[in-house]
Order: sequence, then C-alpha cells, then structure tokens
Amino acid sequence: MARVEIAGQPRRLKAGERSLNICREPIFLAVLAFGGGIIVSTRIWHPPLAWVCGIFFLLSAAAFLVRRLPRISLATVAVAFTFLGAFTGQSRDAAREPQAGIMRFTSGQEVVLTGYLLRDGVIRQGSFGKQQQSIDLAVEQVETENAPATPTNGTVRLTLYDTQRAREHAEADEDPAEDEDGRSPAPLLYGQRLRLTAKLRPALNYKNPGAWDYRGYLASIGVSALGSAKAESVGLLPGRGGMLLSEWRWSAWRSVLGMIHRVWAAPEAGLFDGVLIGDRQFISREVQLEFQRSGTYHLLVVSGMNIAILAFALFWVLRRMGAGPEVATPLTIVISCGYAALTDSGAPVMRAVLMFSVYQITAPALSRAGGTERRGDGRADTAGMEPARTI
Repeated sequence: MARVEIAGQPRRLKAGERSLNICREPIFLAVLAFGGGIIVSTRIWHPPLAWVCGIFFLLSAAAFLVRRLPRISLATVAVAFTFLGAFTGQSRDAAREPQAGIMRFTSGQEVVLTGYLLRDGVIRQGSFGKQQQSIDLAVEQVETENAPATPTNGTVRLTLYDTQRAREHAEADEDPAEDEDGRSPAPLLYGQRLRLTAKLRPALNYKNPGAWDYRGYLASIGVSALGSAKAESVGLLPGRGGMLLSEWRWSAWRSVLGMIHRVWAAPEAGLFDGVLIGDRQFISREVQLEFQRSGTYHLLVVSGMNIAILAFALFWVLRRMGAGPEVATPLTIVISCGYAALTDSGAPVMRAVLMFSVYQITAPALSRAGGTERRGDGRADTAGMEPARTI
C-alpha cells in the first residue's frame, strides 16, 4: 500500500484511492502560470469575454477530472491561471488607454472645463519666480467657442499660472512666492468642483531609446491629457465630487501635514513630509538637488523600507505589551495598510504590505513547509495588482 502524509501524520491509502498530493508548491505553480499569461497577453489578443469563458470551461473540466485524473486536472487549473493572467494583463492595458472623449479637445485651443479635483493641489515655484499649482481634474463637461457644453469623461493634469499675482509682485518688487502675510496661497482641495478655461495637449514622450515612458506613467494613473490655465480663470462651483473614502484619505493627509508643520519649523518640516508621507512640495529645489547629488534622494520617497520599519516596530511593541499573535498580527496589518493608503506611493509600497501580510498570515500554518509557497503567494498578489511588473 502507498503511504501519504496528511497534516504531519502518515496514513495508508485504501484500495483504488488516489493521492491528491501531486504538487508540493501549488501557489508557486499558479504564479508561474499567471505570469506566463501576462506575457501571452502582450503577444496574443482576445476579447475579455473569450478569456472569461475559457477560464470557466477549464475550471469546470478540472473539477470533473480532479478524482479521475488528478494530474491532468492540475494541468487544466494551471492553464486556467494562464488565461486569468492574460485577461488581467489585457484588462489593465485597456484601462490605461487615454479616454477618447477628452482627447478630442487636445488641439491647443481654449476650452472651458467643468469637473472636480481628484487630489489636493500641489504648489510649486515655477520659472522666473512665478507660483504654479498642479491639479488633476476629472472632467464632466467641455465647452468650446464653436460648440455648446458637451458631457465628457476623462482626467486632465493642469498647471495653474497665477500671472496677475506675479505681475503685481514684480511691479512692487516683492517675493512672488508669498502673500502679504508671508504665507503661500492655499491649494485647491480634493472634491472641489471647478470651472476654468484651459488649453489641453496630449502627453508626449521623448524618442530617445530607453527614455522614461512619461505618457505610459500618466496613463497608469488615469491621466489622459495635460494642459495649462490661468489661476484667475478658475471658479469654484457648489457641491462636491469624488468618493467619501478618498475624502477621508485626503483629510487625514492634510491633518498629518498640519501636525508635522506645527511641531517643526519650515525647512525641517518639509524634510519630514518627504520622509514620512512622501510629500515634497515644501522642499526647496536646492535641497532636493543636494539629495540627488549625494545619492540619498530615495530617503524622501516612501518605499517598502518605511513599511518594514513601521510593521516591525508596531508588531514588536504590541508583543511587548502582552498582545498575542492573534491580536498583534491583524492590528499590524490594518495599520500598515492604512499607512500605505495614506502615502499612496504605488506598487512598491503595496507590494511590501502584501508580502508582509501574506507572511504573517501564512507563517503559523506553513511553519513546517518551505518558504517558496509564501513567496509565491505574495508574488501572486503583486502580479494581480501590477501585471506589467511581472514581465
């Protein structure tokens, strides 16, 4: 009789019984198949419905064969994960395509945009000492000189130039970066509805080999076009847009910034903004240049290192306070996820949170197994969120 070990205890198989323990690392195998599907999606295109139907058919066949032909069932599931990877890759690529509605107005002519802000405005010092503010506007409708208001969807990144204010300060020989009370103008806030006049243009890349794909980066965050507008053309409209959860997130962001600036003076507060939450709008160009020259600019960017430090310190403190693993683990994961959502620093931070969460959850259950399973589980989560990074 063959012997199979289940839950650490060997038992004999009955006559005619097949062992289902045919793959020691199933999640690792699933990750390989999923990654292969992402690569396939860059070479072969099919409608999303075709991938979904294929996944359903393969999983149904695997369920039918699991007792009769377990090895073929396992291979069928692997192919299903390949289909799932292809579906995920092509779905993400389709979501990153610029929205055709707003792209019709990127000829450079003046248009009147109505929409709401998707993030707080970022104030920067522009060329010739002029004050600039960068905003992301979710467009609801567009008006042109020759056409009435047209409902349109899409996101544009605009730079607001305060030309009138800069001219007044220049005539008075004053610093254009500050008002009479010594403070910079307040930025526009998430959810505010605006109406403004702007000139739009498509995002372009340099044709140098290996140059940064700026257009692809903007598309990955949902920005379809770029533009510029005069700050004096901006008008606030009643009501608010966006989601309540994002409203809470930006409110927490502003609260953290306010607490940092109440504790430290202006130069040091800007550095702590960058180190703690990745905000660099209060760091001068000279300071940023010094960090770049010294090779330490990464300290001003929130990365997986921040998550690791926070999670280790928090988990250690909770354990020292007498909390058991069943309490310390979920609390650490929840707080780490909240910190990652607050910083909104993209795939590197989310990858660190996912890897930490998967390890903490699976470590007790897989303490006797190898580490490949846990690594595969974390890589599966990361691949699902950012398919292109798997390639």
